[in-house]
Amino acid sequence: VSIKSPSGTTFTDTANSITVTESASPFKWSFFVDPQNDVTTALSTTKGLYTVIVTISATNGGGTASTTRTYYLDNEEPSIPSLALTNSVEGTLKLSGSSTADVYYINNKSGNTFTLSGTSTDNYMMESTSLTITGLDSSANTKTYTPPAASTISWSFASMDLSGFAAQSGKVDAVATLTAKDKSGNVYAKSINLEFDQTNPSWTMG
Repeated sequence: VSIKSPSGTTFTDTANSITVTESASPFKWSFFVDPQNDVTTALSTTKGLYTVIVTISATNGGGTASTTRTYYLDNEEPSIPSLALTNSVEGTLKLSGSSTADVYYINNKSGNTFTLSGTSTDNYMMESTSLTITGLDSSANTKTYTPPAASTISWSFASMDLSGFAAQSGKVDAVATLTAKDKSGNVYAKSINLEFDQTNPSWTMG
Protein backbone atom coordinates (compact mmCIF):
# COMPACT_ATOMS: atom_id res chain seq x y z
CA VAL A 1 0.00 0.00 0.00
CA SER A 2 1.46 3.37 -0.93
CA ILE A 3 0.21 6.95 -1.01
CA LYS A 4 0.91 8.76 -4.27
CA SER A 5 -0.80 12.08 -3.60
CA PRO A 6 -0.88 14.75 -2.40
CA SER A 7 2.70 15.44 -3.36
CA GLY A 8 5.17 15.29 -0.53
CA THR A 9 3.29 12.49 1.25
CA THR A 10 5.24 9.25 1.37
CA PHE A 11 4.25 5.95 2.91
CA THR A 12 4.73 2.35 1.86
CA ASP A 13 3.53 -0.73 3.72
CA THR A 14 5.25 -3.92 2.59
CA ALA A 15 5.03 -5.74 5.93
CA ASN A 16 1.62 -7.25 5.22
CA SER A 17 1.97 -10.33 3.06
CA ILE A 18 0.49 -13.79 2.71
CA THR A 19 1.82 -17.15 1.54
CA VAL A 20 -0.36 -19.42 -0.58
CA THR A 21 0.11 -23.09 0.23
CA GLU A 22 -2.50 -24.65 -2.05
CA SER A 23 -1.08 -27.17 -4.48
CA ALA A 24 -3.53 -26.71 -7.34
CA SER A 25 -4.22 -23.73 -9.58
CA PRO A 26 -6.11 -21.38 -9.44
CA PHE A 27 -4.89 -20.39 -6.00
CA LYS A 28 -7.44 -18.76 -3.72
CA TRP A 29 -6.44 -16.02 -1.31
CA SER A 30 -7.78 -12.96 0.47
CA PHE A 31 -5.97 -9.90 1.73
CA PHE A 32 -7.63 -7.22 3.84
CA VAL A 33 -6.34 -3.68 3.52
CA ASP A 34 -7.65 -1.04 5.92
CA PRO A 35 -6.21 2.30 4.74
CA GLN A 36 -7.82 4.26 7.55
CA ASN A 37 -5.80 2.27 10.12
CA ASP A 38 -2.85 0.98 8.10
CA VAL A 39 -1.99 4.45 6.83
CA THR A 40 -2.57 6.29 10.11
CA THR A 41 1.09 7.23 10.48
CA ALA A 42 1.20 8.87 7.08
CA LEU A 43 -2.08 10.75 7.47
CA SER A 44 -1.34 12.00 10.98
CA THR A 45 -3.99 14.65 11.67
CA THR A 46 -3.88 16.20 8.21
CA LYS A 47 -7.27 16.18 6.50
CA GLY A 48 -7.60 15.89 2.74
CA LEU A 49 -8.03 13.61 -0.24
CA TYR A 50 -5.35 10.94 -0.68
CA THR A 51 -4.70 8.62 -3.61
CA VAL A 52 -3.90 5.14 -2.29
CA ILE A 53 -2.23 2.61 -4.58
CA VAL A 54 -2.74 -1.07 -3.67
CA THR A 55 -0.40 -3.47 -5.47
CA ILE A 56 -0.80 -7.25 -5.25
CA SER A 57 2.19 -9.32 -6.37
CA ALA A 58 2.42 -13.09 -6.82
CA THR A 59 5.71 -14.97 -7.09
CA ASN A 60 6.49 -18.54 -8.08
CA GLY A 61 9.37 -20.39 -9.71
CA GLY A 62 8.62 -18.72 -13.03
CA GLY A 63 8.84 -15.14 -11.77
CA THR A 64 6.59 -12.41 -10.41
CA ALA A 65 3.29 -10.94 -11.62
CA SER A 66 1.51 -7.96 -10.12
CA THR A 67 -1.66 -5.93 -10.48
CA THR A 68 -2.46 -2.45 -9.16
CA ARG A 69 -5.67 -0.79 -8.04
CA THR A 70 -6.16 2.88 -7.17
CA TYR A 71 -8.43 4.04 -4.34
CA TYR A 72 -9.19 7.42 -2.81
CA LEU A 73 -8.95 7.93 0.93
CA ASP A 74 -10.88 10.98 2.06
CA ASN A 75 -10.88 11.93 5.74
CA GLU A 76 -12.24 15.46 5.38
CA GLU A 77 -15.86 16.16 6.25
CA PRO A 78 -18.14 18.21 3.96
CA SER A 79 -19.46 21.65 4.85
CA ILE A 80 -22.68 23.67 4.62
CA PRO A 81 -21.48 27.17 3.67
CA SER A 82 -24.87 28.75 3.05
CA LEU A 83 -28.54 28.34 3.93
CA ALA A 84 -31.71 30.42 3.96
CA LEU A 85 -35.14 29.98 5.51
CA THR A 86 -38.17 31.45 3.73
CA ASN A 87 -41.90 31.20 4.23
CA SER A 88 -44.92 31.52 1.99
CA VAL A 89 -46.03 34.86 3.50
CA GLU A 90 -42.98 36.90 4.53
CA GLY A 91 -40.34 35.62 2.13
CA THR A 92 -36.79 35.35 3.43
CA LEU A 93 -36.63 35.25 7.21
CA LYS A 94 -33.95 37.08 9.15
CA LEU A 95 -31.38 34.98 10.99
CA SER A 96 -30.59 36.24 14.49
CA GLY A 97 -27.09 35.18 15.52
CA SER A 98 -26.02 34.83 19.14
CA SER A 99 -22.92 33.70 20.96
CA THR A 100 -24.27 30.16 21.26
CA ALA A 101 -26.47 29.40 18.25
CA ASP A 102 -28.25 30.70 15.16
CA VAL A 103 -31.93 31.45 15.78
CA TYR A 104 -34.89 31.98 13.43
CA TYR A 105 -38.04 33.57 14.87
CA ILE A 106 -41.00 32.35 12.83
CA ASN A 107 -44.79 32.39 12.77
CA ASN A 108 -45.72 28.74 12.35
CA LYS A 109 -49.49 29.22 12.26
CA SER A 110 -51.50 26.86 10.07
CA GLY A 111 -51.26 27.86 6.40
CA ASN A 112 -47.71 29.17 6.61
CA THR A 113 -45.25 26.88 4.86
CA PHE A 114 -41.48 27.08 5.01
CA THR A 115 -38.54 26.31 2.74
CA LEU A 116 -35.01 25.69 3.97
CA SER A 117 -32.50 25.83 1.12
CA GLY A 118 -28.74 26.05 0.72
CA THR A 119 -25.63 24.27 -0.50
CA SER A 120 -23.36 21.49 0.73
CA THR A 121 -19.80 21.19 -0.55
CA ASP A 122 -17.03 18.62 -0.29
CA ASN A 123 -13.41 18.23 -1.37
CA TYR A 124 -14.29 15.09 -3.37
CA MET A 125 -17.94 14.17 -3.87
CA MET A 126 -21.20 14.72 -1.96
CA GLU A 127 -23.58 11.87 -1.10
CA SER A 128 -26.60 13.57 0.51
CA THR A 129 -27.93 16.32 2.77
CA SER A 130 -30.69 15.47 5.24
CA LEU A 131 -32.84 17.53 7.59
CA THR A 132 -34.41 16.65 10.93
CA ILE A 133 -36.50 19.10 12.98
CA THR A 134 -37.11 18.05 16.57
CA GLY A 135 -39.32 19.77 19.14
CA LEU A 136 -42.52 19.29 21.14
CA ASP A 137 -46.19 19.42 20.20
CA SER A 138 -48.95 21.13 22.18
CA SER A 139 -49.21 18.07 24.44
CA ALA A 140 -45.46 18.18 25.22
CA ASN A 141 -44.86 15.04 23.16
CA THR A 142 -41.66 14.78 21.12
CA LYS A 143 -42.31 15.69 17.49
CA THR A 144 -39.90 15.06 14.61
CA TYR A 145 -40.15 16.23 11.02
CA THR A 146 -37.85 14.56 8.48
CA PRO A 147 -38.34 15.27 4.75
CA PRO A 148 -36.62 13.09 2.11
CA ALA A 149 -32.87 13.64 1.88
CA ALA A 150 -31.41 15.64 -1.02
CA SER A 151 -28.71 14.14 -3.25
CA THR A 152 -27.46 17.31 -4.97
CA ILE A 153 -24.99 20.00 -3.91
CA SER A 154 -27.76 22.62 -3.98
CA TRP A 155 -30.73 21.45 -1.93
CA SER A 156 -34.16 22.70 -0.91
CA PHE A 157 -36.61 21.33 1.64
CA ALA A 158 -39.82 23.00 0.49
CA SER A 159 -43.45 23.35 1.61
CA MET A 160 -42.73 22.39 5.21
CA ASP A 161 -45.73 22.68 7.54
CA LEU A 162 -44.43 23.36 11.05
CA SER A 163 -47.80 24.21 12.64
CA GLY A 164 -47.70 21.00 14.69
CA PHE A 165 -44.82 22.31 16.79
CA ALA A 166 -45.62 24.29 19.94
CA ALA A 167 -43.80 27.16 21.62
CA GLN A 168 -41.98 26.21 24.83
CA SER A 169 -41.53 28.44 27.84
CA GLY A 170 -37.93 29.01 28.84
CA LYS A 171 -36.39 26.72 26.23
CA VAL A 172 -35.71 26.45 22.50
CA ASP A 173 -38.92 25.56 20.68
CA ALA A 174 -37.33 23.27 18.08
CA VAL A 175 -33.92 22.43 16.62
CA ALA A 176 -33.38 21.95 12.88
CA THR A 177 -30.32 19.80 12.19
CA LEU A 178 -28.82 19.59 8.70
CA THR A 179 -26.50 16.65 8.09
CA ALA A 180 -24.19 16.58 5.06
CA LYS A 181 -22.59 13.26 4.11
CA ASP A 182 -19.98 12.71 1.41
CA LYS A 183 -19.25 9.63 -0.71
CA SER A 184 -16.54 8.51 1.73
CA GLY A 185 -18.93 8.50 4.69
CA ASN A 186 -17.63 11.69 6.34
CA VAL A 187 -20.40 13.62 8.07
CA TYR A 188 -20.89 17.26 9.05
CA ALA A 189 -23.89 18.52 11.03
CA LYS A 190 -25.16 22.08 11.44
CA SER A 191 -28.00 23.05 13.76
CA ILE A 192 -30.22 26.12 13.95
CA ASN A 193 -32.76 26.95 16.62
CA LEU A 194 -36.38 27.75 15.80
CA GLU A 195 -38.50 30.01 18.00
CA PHE A 196 -42.25 30.03 17.29
CA ASP A 197 -44.42 33.11 17.77
CA GLN A 198 -48.08 33.30 16.72
CA THR A 199 -48.99 36.25 18.92
CA ASN A 200 -49.70 39.57 17.24
CA PRO A 201 -48.09 42.65 18.77
CA SER A 202 -50.31 45.08 20.68
CA TRP A 203 -50.17 48.77 21.49
CA THR A 204 -51.94 51.25 23.64
CA MET A 205 -52.40 54.99 23.36
CA GLY A 206 -51.29 57.04 26.32
